[in-house]
Amino acid sequence: MNFASLDKLVHYVNLNTSLHGINMFYSTQADYAAARLGMEAPLVLKTCDGFPYASDPHQVWSGYFTSRPALKGYVRDTSALFAAARLLQAWAAPPADTGFSNPLWLLESGLGVAQHHDAVAGTSKQVVAYDYARRLAAGRAAATAAMGAWANALLAPPSGGLPWAACDLANATICAPLEATPALTPVALLLVNAQTSGGGGGSGARLRLRLPVAGAASWLVLGADGASPVPAQLVPPSPADAALRAYYGAPPLGANASWLCFVAPPAPPAGYALVFLQPVAAPGGAPSTAPSAPLPAGAPLTNGVVTLSFDSRTGLLSGFSSTAPGSATGVPLAQQLLAYTPSAEVGAASGAYVFRPNASEAAAPLLPPGASAARGALTGPVISEAWLEAAPWAFQRVALWAGDEDAFDLATTLGPLPVNDFFGQGMEVVARFSTGGASRGAFYTDSNAREWQPRLRNSRPDYNLTLTEPVAMNYYPVNTAIRVAAGAAATLTVLTDRTQGGASLEDGEVELMVHRRLTHDDDKGVFEALDERGLDGKGLRVALAHRVLVNAAGAPAARAHRAALQAALLPPVWLVAPLPAGAAPAAWASALRPGAASASLLAPGALPPNVQLLTLHAWNATTALLRLAHAFEVGEDVNYSTNATVALAGLFAPPSLRVKTAVEFTLTGGQPLADVAPATYKLEGGATITLPIIPSPPNGPNMDVTLAPMQVRTFVLGF
Repeated sequence: MNFASLDKLVHYVNLNTSLHGINMFYSTQADYAAARLGMEAPLVLKTCDGFPYASDPHQVWSGYFTSRPALKGYVRDTSALFAAARLLQAWAAPPADTGFSNPLWLLESGLGVAQHHDAVAGTSKQVVAYDYARRLAAGRAAATAAMGAWANALLAPPSGGLPWAACDLANATICAPLEATPALTPVALLLVNAQTSGGGGGSGARLRLRLPVAGAASWLVLGADGASPVPAQLVPPSPADAALRAYYGAPPLGANASWLCFVAPPAPPAGYALVFLQPVAAPGGAPSTAPSAPLPAGAPLTNGVVTLSFDSRTGLLSGFSSTAPGSATGVPLAQQLLAYTPSAEVGAASGAYVFRPNASEAAAPLLPPGASAARGALTGPVISEAWLEAAPWAFQRVALWAGDEDAFDLATTLGPLPVNDFFGQGMEVVARFSTGGASRGAFYTDSNAREWQPRLRNSRPDYNLTLTEPVAMNYYPVNTAIRVAAGAAATLTVLTDRTQGGASLEDGEVELMVHRRLTHDDDKGVFEALDERGLDGKGLRVALAHRVLVNAAGAPAARAHRAALQAALLPPVWLVAPLPAGAAPAAWASALRPGAASASLLAPGALPPNVQLLTLHAWNATTALLRLAHAFEVGEDVNYSTNATVALAGLFAPPSLRVKTAVEFTLTGGQPLADVAPATYKLEGGATITLPIIPSPPNGPNMDVTLAPMQVRTFVLGF
């Protein structure tokens, strides 16, 4: 109706243009920019973003940063799968085109729809949110099947290919392909790594892998050759793990079921690597795999370098220390779960868009009267863990992995959140990390795992803030990470596995909103409360993870952050398949195409350590879209915040991907950059700026291109 009425209005106004001088039409960004260029009024140059924004003094739109956390996590995980699938497709089987016949078309279109502002934002109706997830699931299924075929083409395994499959519910201890594998059958894992820069390291991604396994006394983990043992550890499932299996209708875990925990050997940048799991009938058959040993509840966790201390009364984290050279030592670090009670005021309630707590301080989740928190701790050569049940609906697991020098993992299972009981009108749950550092109100959040956005509590860089909602007005979107000074010589960084709202309401402290369940609508167009009921109708359950870094301030922190940001955005994707009957891992691996058990799409040394291969998208057998991104900001690191040069002609290792032509395109790949006519804009104060700035084209026989800090350059390559 609105568009029909507007069409009539446009038609009749334009019939009389000669009388009133008005011409009406539907505009575009290009029309607007062209009109502004013709005006004398200068433009304002805005160097900060617009978050958070509000529709009135008490309706701050910072709730959608977290709304529908399960869907947000699904989008992030699916994005990593898409990057890995594109990598294998360009390598093994470039498509005829990018249309319906492309095996990745369903996934690409599903992810495209999921970027809508009511999709990943969590501000759609429930039935629509289910449809977004359904589209992603269909795309994942098609892409996973294709990835298996492409993997077999690259590996050229003996006796035909393997039936590669994904374990989409592995974080709920469910892995159907593993559970369906006949007893004592060896299993192959294919780890696909889309990461290409390690914050200066570039050594390839290690995967901190937890696999639910059963049906054997123990499991031997072997490297890509099928013979080299990888240290592993068996960890018993927690009460939350058992509850999640029941939630998904999976049969109970057997008596000898465990998490098999190991740090996978590095998968090459823009590459893949095999890992083998060999079940054994007796514990002695896997000498490199150790059982877990119990620790007293509240005992410190240590891997010989990092030590995490815990409050003996509450079981909560209380301190971090590292003996690694140049690391932070003796940092007081507390973590707890808290919950805000949302406002239910008509016209100003918390909802899918709006975050408005009843009070400026959150309350700690409480166990029912007379109940005691379920605590536990264990240790071993690969991982040490501390467990805590913070509430009947909240279980946390602090994990310290072998080899970590500045970090640990925090896994949290939440839900169903209660409504209309102790907390009243639903709840909005936050994870808070406190150091006591003097950060003077300053903290940083990331923008799409790239620029660090400076934030200042109770302040805006471009106007004077009237603080009407002291909590909600200090919340910002955290795509991947939030960091704050943790004293004079340390930095605390918390990385997320999905976008969340985050804040620093006290010096040296950060909090992240991890789950929301509300009973009122905020009147912003959804017309239903954000009350996700989950599979059983009792309330949504979410399993999420944070990686916590405590670094010495300065250059080492910057490099650690860059590596961690990319790892959080593009975790390695893994597929699993049983080996053929009677096949031993070493013999099977030795029969693969030479060098195929672990390989990289990149030529050795072709990509500088401060440059990331952001996109490789095959359009057809001879054309692909390539995006290269500089991974560091200006002044961030003395060695890596410098210009970097890449030779496009020798970028890729496979002979089929020898680059013959390279034409620079706009960021979206919509048109050659040289075809964009530069325009000069007048700014306030008399300055001007001319955009776009056209860099030098690929130069010389090597097709050299140079990237400045934070620059992204897009090319269409011909092979």
